[in-house]
Amino acid sequence: MNDKDTTGADDRPSKEELIGASSSQLERQGSSGQSDDGAPHYEEDGGGLYQVFLGTVSIALLVLGIIALAAWGWVALNAPEKTPSPAVEPADFIYTELKQEIFVATSSTVADALAANQPKRPSVGAFSQIYFTEPTAAGKKLLPSPELLNRLDDEPGTIGRYLEDEFMYGHHITAEQAVPYLIFAVADYEATYGTLLQTESRLAAGLTTLGFPETGAFHDDIIDNQDVRVASSSATGGSGLYYSFPRPEWLVITTTEDTLRSIFTRLEADSQPTTR
Repeated sequence: MNDKDTTGADDRPSKEELIGASSSQLERQGSSGQSDDGAPHYEEDGGGLYQVFLGTVSIALLVLGIIALAAWGWVALNAPEKTPSPAVEPADFIYTELKQEIFVATSSTVADALAANQPKRPSVGAFSQIYFTEPTAAGKKLLPSPELLNRLDDEPGTIGRYLEDEFMYGHHITAEQAVPYLIFAVADYEATYGTLLQTESRLAAGLTTLGFPETGAFHDDIIDNQDVRVASSSATGGSGLYYSFPRPEWLVITTTEDTLRSIFTRLEADSQPTTR
């Protein structure tokens, strides 16, 4: 008869061991990313990705800002300096007590500009100066004498080409009237004088726009030891226009002998060197 060996150890796990093993296995499964049904399990990490995205965008914006600032600085340093409009300084062949600027627009005439800006009058015995300016791309500039004569004459091309750009125009105030005068800077005396002898009547007609009277024929005269051409006034029959070259570089035109003498005196005084 075969008896069972009741003295040997029982190799089967106890109930408590089975329960403990099951708990350990479940913990290992949870830590290894396995769900109850055996599928893989991942933790959600959305917050971390968003922080990375914000950091990347911030760095990109910072780099773009630095590039833009550097580009602006380069442009500012290398931009050409804006040239200021040159100052308008009228000619000053003689001393005048009053100066007045009259702007002549491109589409207007000298007559229109004078009508819109009544000349100012200083006290009796004084000289005023009216200087014309015209528009340019940089602002404005003085109207040069050749262009002035072209605007006064329907057929330009007389003495204007032989004159410098500078001239003076204004009035000598007397007790009776405001006497107009012109002083031109002459570039070529021989050509100016020779041309003027042939076109003086035409020049006189153009100067009526500036307040000079209509005149008749010219004749020679001498005033203060200066050769002078004189034309009578068509309206009164008396003297109407005088012109003279007190020096080869100046041409003086006015309407009375007294004003002509006063201009001669002022030209001589202003051309004298100053002593200190």
